[in-house]
Amino acid sequence: MYDDGALHRAAADLSHIRRQLSRSVTFRGYRTLTVGISGVIGIATALLQPHWAPTPETQPRHYIALWCSAALVCLAAAGTDMLVDVWRTKSSLTVALTLQAVGYFIPTLVLGAGVTLALLLQGNSGDASATWVLPGIWSLLFALGCFASNPVLPRVGLLSGIWYGIGGIVSIALRERALDPLCMGIIFGGGQLLTTVWLYVFLERHRDSQI
Repeated sequence: MYDDGALHRAAADLSHIRRQLSRSVTFRGYRTLTVGISGVIGIATALLQPHWAPTPETQPRHYIALWCSAALVCLAAAGTDMLVDVWRTKSSLTVALTLQAVGYFIPTLVLGAGVTLALLLQGNSGDASATWVLPGIWSLLFALGCFASNPVLPRVGLLSGIWYGIGGIVSIALRERALDPLCMGIIFGGGQLLTTVWLYVFLERHRDSQI
């Protein structure tokens, strides 16, 4: 006869081992092509800003709509890439690792959306005086997401977190220049292109260790 208790314990042990293994394996769902495209989108958005929102201080909704649209496109591209990767591998470990990596960034996305919505709900009277802080807040929150991802993105998460953290601090310190297209172009466009390089150097050159 089978010992149901032993089977349950064995299943629990296997689940625990899988969770522990997922924490010690490098996540390879972020690819240089997708991240590089997001960097290009960031730079293209910065170039488009003078035409779409030439005076963001008085056009906060145009400015926010422009950059949020760019962020949504980048998120959609990254999400599609991850889904395709999971579908191709059909590995339970890959699924667990993907969920773990996404989970690291969920707080960043939720908080970023919340702060942005809060500024939009202030109305025109408050928008002009507060919008300048958004690039810094976005960058700092993104830095926290990168730092949180360091366990599954060794070195890449740390380096990207440092870049976006410094960018957020500098953006807030500049204040009057924070809404310039150059600011977001350098921080996010440049940051994603640098992350592309780091992904290739530290991860994609070692495909023999992929899951």
